[in-house]
Amino acid sequence: DRYPAPLPLQAPEEGFEKTIRWLLEAKKPVILADWVGRKEAGFKALGELAELLAAPVLDQFGRFNFPAHSPLNLTGQNDKVIPQADLILALDVPDLEGATTRRAQERGNRRATPLMPANAKIVNVGLDDLLVRAWATDFNKLREADLMITADTSIFLPELLRRLKADKKLGELKGDIDKRRADWGKIYEEKKAALEKETKTKWDEKPVSMTRIYAELAEALKGEEWVLTNGSSQGKENLCLPASKFNQILGKYKGGGLGYGLPASLGAALAHKGSDKFCVDIQPDGDLLFTVSGLWTAVHHQIPLLIVVCSNRSYFNDEEHQERVAIQRHRPVENKTIGIRIEDPNVDFGAMARTYGCWGAGPITEPKDLIKTLREAVKVVKEGKPALVDVVCQMR
Repeated sequence: DRYPAPLPLQAPEEGFEKTIRWLLEAKKPVILADWVGRKEAGFKALGELAELLAAPVLDQFGRFNFPAHSPLNLTGQNDKVIPQADLILALDVPDLEGATTRRAQERGNRRATPLMPANAKIVNVGLDDLLVRAWATDFNKLREADLMITADTSIFLPELLRRLKADKKLGELKGDIDKRRADWGKIYEEKKAALEKETKTKWDEKPVSMTRIYAELAEALKGEEWVLTNGSSQGKENLCLPASKFNQILGKYKGGGLGYGLPASLGAALAHKGSDKFCVDIQPDGDLLFTVSGLWTAVHHQIPLLIVVCSNRSYFNDEEHQERVAIQRHRPVENKTIGIRIEDPNVDFGAMARTYGCWGAGPITEPKDLIKTLREAVKVVKEGKPALVDVVCQMR
């Protein structure tokens, strides 16, 4: 092969020495991970590292980086976790500024409030420094760090783990590690209880709540080796669905609602065709309207894929923008829906699917009808065909 892939970048000796020393000195180390899960070696090593140090992981969802229901997965709890950190280990996090601040809107202006203590150290490991150019929208404000390491995390993390395990000081820290594991565990239980309360409170609400969709989907997929090929812009499904394996969730929602979901899901499902993997697309309705002809492709090529359309009947991401701009410019907020709502007429995605020859059900408006329909759709997909379930849901 005269065109080989370049060998991966590894950290220099100094990088390992400082990182290990600081990790062992830290009282409350915290891990941020965004694209680590692009390679299995990085995914596995991150899981071992977090458990070894009892360091919580805040997943940024560029890839699926850490088991969703691990007690050390404190994703979404930034306000409770980051202020306690005396060391941040950032792994493949291009937007480190965004990951360590709280965003707020005030009179239409975004404000970023730092969450990190001023004396906390940052070790930033990744390859994104090679990508930075003049156009800064993918990176936000350049974030300071105490140690910058340009390295491929899939080879950096296994070596870091090997060296840490061999360090004698690690054994001396067992009491401290056990204590912080218990401390972080309390926050995890609070997070878990809050999600369970939200699910229970909204269980019978109409339109169908997103938490019920996730819960019913998880129930319908029990016993399946499922893969989530696409999700929502908020990423809440990554916290609700019981994902634990490498590549079980194929990364963050992309494309800004302009047609990413179905084509990306078809590509993923085609790659998994003939395997034991069951592919699922949690599909926003507005995003689907850009590329709905992909349903014909799914049927024509017999691509097994479960498409759960979340029909909030709005390009809601833009609706939120319209509201902020209206407030800033002192214009009527009620006009935010003009040209944004997908209503009058409502789109019947179940009927649309059937016109392409795809199994289609819905629109589902009664929460009690959801689980039965999902189970029927699962049977269709297991026969090697695509199936679409249209669910009329809440805005978020």
